[in-house]
Amino acid sequence: MFNQKNFSPVSANANSDSPKIWAYRTADTTGQVIAENYFIAKINQLKTGEFIIVDSADGNFLASFDKAGSAITLNTDVNTFNPTNNINIERLFDGIATADEQDPTGLGPANAMQVNFGPAVNDVTDPVMLDELGTVTVNESGLYRIKVALQYGRTGASGTSILLFRVRANDVQAGGSISTKLVNSGSTQYFENDTWIFLPAGTTLKYDIMRDSSGSNFGGLIGFNPTDAAGAEWNTAPSAAIRIERWV
Repeated sequence: MFNQKNFSPVSANANSDSPKIWAYRTADTTGQVIAENYFIAKINQLKTGEFIIVDSADGNFLASFDKAGSAITLNTDVNTFNPTNNINIERLFDGIATADEQDPTGLGPANAMQVNFGPAVNDVTDPVMLDELGTVTVNESGLYRIKVALQYGRTGASGTSILLFRVRANDVQAGGSISTKLVNSGSTQYFENDTWIFLPAGTTLKYDIMRDSSGSNFGGLIGFNPTDAAGAEWNTAPSAAIRIERWV
């Protein structure tokens, strides 16, 4: 029997049209879970094509929901896996910004800038690639993990800076914007986002920062190179970094 307490979202951004990912643990068998209408209590919340990771009494599997009228089931092409042997998270690339500062040219949308993540990585023969402008292009459909880290900062004078961050999927903003305020010169603030999402081939992702016109005209992304770490192998703290992995 379906147990709501053991059902939760892994990736469920209400502002995005991307497929959601859910997780569920149960003492029921795989056969019971994939039976028609096992998840009927969630029929108004779940959509066809959304994914679910299931930990059942006799195994684990990744499947997708299939809705038809008033019925809901898991697809019959269930990809079962052994949790100790067959789960594989493949790291595809790391992009690390080399610029110590990435600042918009002024206030408002017209002066926003695309975040750069360093040199190009991979090419069209790889599942996903990054170009020198910071654009991510998906070459193979799949379930991807995207981790983005930013270091906000400012060196300007008085007034509070209001910085906005967003992601564009195929040049259309996906989800809400992220905002932060830097109230003093020398202020810094770290931001990190870690998301699992299904992405079809041909998808492009671009990340932007903007100084909102309601704040002062200072700030952006700022990195730091250690000066007192000779022989200690301290790496640079980059202004921006991105890591992409996939579930295979």
